[in-house]
Amino acid sequence: MDKIDDIRRLGRGGASVASIARETGVSEPTVRKYLRETDLSERPPAVGRAPESPLLEPFAALVDSWLLEDRRCWYKQRHTAKRVFDRLVAEKGFEGSYSTVRRYVRRRREELAAELDAREAQGFLLLDWLPGECQVDFGQADFRVRGVVTRGHFLVVTFPHSNVGLAQVFWGETAECVCQGLRDVFEFLGGVPLRAVFDNATEVGRRVGAEMRTSALFRRFAAHYGLDYSFTNPYSGNEKGSVENKVGTLRRNLFVPVPQVWDVKAYNERLLGTCLALSDGKPHYRKGASESELFGDDRAALSPLPAAPFACVTWLTRRCDKQGSFRAGGEHRYSAGPVNASREVAVAMGAFDVTVVGAGGEVVAEYPREWGDAPTDSADPMLQLRLLCVRPGGWRDSVVRGSLPEQLVAFLDSESPADLGADLRALRDVSARLCSSTTSMVAPRRSGPRAASTPPPWSSPPLGRPPATRSSSTTSRSTSRGTTGPSSCWRGAPPVPRIPDAEREEFSSRARSLFISKATIAWFLETATSSSSASRSRMFSGAPEPADARPAAGHARFPVPKAVEGFDWSNVRFPEGWGRDEMLSLDFVERAEDLVFHGPTGRGKTHVATALGIEATRRGVPVRFFQTAALVLQLGKAKREGTLDRLLADVGRAKLAILDETDSGLDVDGARLLYQVISDSYERRSIVFTTNVEFSRWGTVFADDKLAAAIVDRVVHHGRLVEFGGPSHRLEESLMLGKSGS
Repeated sequence: MDKIDDIRRLGRGGASVASIARETGVSEPTVRKYLRETDLSERPPAVGRAPESPLLEPFAALVDSWLLEDRRCWYKQRHTAKRVFDRLVAEKGFEGSYSTVRRYVRRRREELAAELDAREAQGFLLLDWLPGECQVDFGQADFRVRGVVTRGHFLVVTFPHSNVGLAQVFWGETAECVCQGLRDVFEFLGGVPLRAVFDNATEVGRRVGAEMRTSALFRRFAAHYGLDYSFTNPYSGNEKGSVENKVGTLRRNLFVPVPQVWDVKAYNERLLGTCLALSDGKPHYRKGASESELFGDDRAALSPLPAAPFACVTWLTRRCDKQGSFRAGGEHRYSAGPVNASREVAVAMGAFDVTVVGAGGEVVAEYPREWGDAPTDSADPMLQLRLLCVRPGGWRDSVVRGSLPEQLVAFLDSESPADLGADLRALRDVSARLCSSTTSMVAPRRSGPRAASTPPPWSSPPLGRPPATRSSSTTSRSTSRGTTGPSSCWRGAPPVPRIPDAEREEFSSRARSLFISKATIAWFLETATSSSSASRSRMFSGAPEPADARPAAGHARFPVPKAVEGFDWSNVRFPEGWGRDEMLSLDFVERAEDLVFHGPTGRGKTHVATALGIEATRRGVPVRFFQTAALVLQLGKAKREGTLDRLLADVGRAKLAILDETDSGLDVDGARLLYQVISDSYERRSIVFTTNVEFSRWGTVFADDKLAAAIVDRVVHHGRLVEFGGPSHRLEESLMLGKSGS
């Protein structure tokens, strides 16, 4: 304003436009503008939602919708002004400037924030919930599943009248998970709530404008249980504040620290009782009475359960490729077996399981459901076993081999081709009979096992019928061969003749001497037939003593066989009170204690570690040998391909793991993956480390001093340090230096 006053004062004094411009430092057009101005009154501020530029006016409503949608998103994943500008240019051909968009976005955000503050200042209504009404929502938490930390989703059903909440854990938030979680809660309570309140975050449906479109599976579920439901305003958390608060309460009280989960179904069964126990004797925050007493009113108001439970699966039809596999639920491959190659199958997608049904309605295969964006492959080894019987030459690289116990794999590896084919056929026959006695995972859970003659849960309309698939005469032939076909799972199979008691006792005694587990022995005795007696005889005669550990040693992946005989122990220093004899006895393996072989290169650390591992395999101890750098590369590749669980499970089968050359620097991601292996082994299995780096410098190996400290803390707690000194064995035997190699 001072500049304008100077221009007008100089103009009144008769100065020229050019001289005024030079003296005030503004342009001549600006001087003329303010000399001609007749009214310098302050202009009213711009109000309302109209943008400053007419070019932006047609897109104002669209930008507002983006900014409103951002309020439901994570604050780090919202539109910036630059992103709004880029989308307008790319999607709508906007021709205005970035600064125009930036000013409009800033102003609208301030206005939206002011509107929210004004609404909250008015306060919230105190909502009254009747007994038997519930609210449903999802939360997230980390779970350590079989040693692997996994981000899970837990469904929370809370009853606002009593403030009691129940939770169930899943790996996704699909309609199958919602229906399965609600069904488990209903069966636990023994009734159905009067009304359930959701928002569209629970995947029950999708909000399209003002309309809420529910999923077909949930509509069937609600009709089956007679459940009334409604949806809240997603922008008004107070409408379902009970479940929002309960999500945080259960996460803090039940999932801290990170819980260990082996079987999520069994964990969920226990979780319901644990959730209910949190309310025992706890006073209601507003009503004075205890939550457990008020929950009695909720349970009394529940409607009775229907006569039959609901099958919480979504049915799909898929055409298999030439290998008999198909994709479902994203980039996840499942196998229907070679017999269904290029054929159409029905697929039941459940919250935890995927069931494949053939053209005749028979269950072909069942798999745990895979989650996530990374591609996975869940081929069923038993389906491949039938093809392997025809082509036993593929045994070494088959998925069947990787799924069998180590002792059985070692025996089959030593078989001749003719005997291998006979043994594989015996396994095929036993697996077919075993299939007839198992319960289908698709069948709704009952108090007892479902008989083999009971029809599948989708056999009676109107709910849950699988889609029809195209059949062929070939399919009919393949499923009419008695127990060798998959349809035997439903039709049943003739009873298996039992082995005489004397033979059973002899078999158990001989099998235990070969380090075969009791569970494997019991399974074999229940399913073995007279046709498998020849295989049993060959197994006992082919491995009369457990000393032949060559197949097991091969599975451990030792680089070169080594032995302790002839090794020079004079330069090896053991800890006080513990020496060579204690180490060679392998007692430390039984106690899950660790060893660290430290010393310069060429002193025999790897030699002794390999010899210990081979001796352990001779005694029937599962062993894995890894070059540390190679293991880290395998872990990284498995994580990228979505097979990390499988690799960690393979490592976890060992009672003794050998990590050779733990001295090369790792990146942070690799070090964290290796820490996962070491942490999971703590107090469960022994690890032998070989390294030329002292503990104080392990931070350079694991790329993080805190991570290295955590590893050293675990190793030192149940471990011993063995020092290897003296001259280098390699230099003493070097051919290049004219020494005689040995």
